Amino acid sequence: MEIPSRNILSTKSKMLVKECKLHWHKGGDYLCVKVDHYLTKSKKQLCYSFEIFHMREPQIPVDTLEMKEPILAFALEPTGSNFAIIHGEPPIRVSASFYKINDKGAAITKLKTLERREVNHIFWSPTGQFVVLAGMKGPMNGTLEFIDTGDIAMSNVVEHGGMTDVEWDPTGRYVTTAISYWSQKMDTGFIVWSFQGNVLYRNPVQMEKFCQLLWRPRPPSPLSKDDLQTIKKEMKKYQMVFEQEDRSIRSKASKELLEKRTKLMKEHSEYRKRREDLMRDRKRIFLEGREQCTLTLHVYAYHAPKVCVFIVEENVNIGFALQKVLSGNACPMFSCAS
Repeated sequence: MEIPSRNILSTKSKMLVKECKLHWHKGGDYLCVKVDHYLTKSKKQLCYSFEIFHMREPQIPVDTLEMKEPILAFALEPTGSNFAIIHGEPPIRVSASFYKINDKGAAITKLKTLERREVNHIFWSPTGQFVVLAGMKGPMNGTLEFIDTGDIAMSNVVEHGGMTDVEWDPTGRYVTTAISYWSQKMDTGFIVWSFQGNVLYRNPVQMEKFCQLLWRPRPPSPLSKDDLQTIKKEMKKYQMVFEQEDRSIRSKASKELLEKRTKLMKEHSEYRKRREDLMRDRKRIFLEGREQCTLTLHVYAYHAPKVCVFIVEENVNIGFALQKVLSGNACPMFSCAS
């Protein structure tokens, strides 16, 4: 409906509806109507559909996407044409799917599905492209998945057990996760992450009765919407320039490091050569037996221990001793066995 004229711009009818929710795109480009409806009048089986209205196009065309699995979360990208859905039976059979809305009558494109995820909430970056999938409350509580939807690549998977809040900063560069005293009394505090999922700050101790963290609002960009779109379209060109600058910086650093290592190696080689020449000269002088030999011989006195051996001589009458053995009067020094 158009306001204030109240003209009907578009209509869509659904039957056997159980629940209906409206999701507006931040820029007003799309309106998504999530409808939970029964397949038959017996109301035994549910089906879930998304009716997406293209608000900027003539006649406001509508795209329809239907799913049979329960929907846990849905969110539109704030500054783009993508949206994300978390669907399935928790806690095991949960998947996250990403779709793209196409203009001029083209059907919705499915980008990718990430299966077996432990998440149930979606948090888009205010500037788009990056999204955080979070597992909050229940058995999956604590999981954070940072995803770049440019190529649906997983940047990082981290955990913040017991978290109750997730907040993006207005620039889309930072994310905070917090445990609020309003929800639970233990381990309250917050963590600041980069948009890629790296920890930037973690409160060292528990913050007693920490309740809420909010980012300071920022003024709107001085660039127009068309300028921002142009920059995004030409991002690859700028990316090549930035990568070339990064390579130059790395190359310069590598060159300086290589020069430093070469200098150290040269100094070591020169020192080793000097020592080898000195040793050869000393060896030659020593072998020639000259008095000007610069080698100093250290002679250490060694006192060997004295060992005294005492030899006792005793005259024994062998015949007499043998006679006593044969007669049975054995000498104590001998034993006889028969």
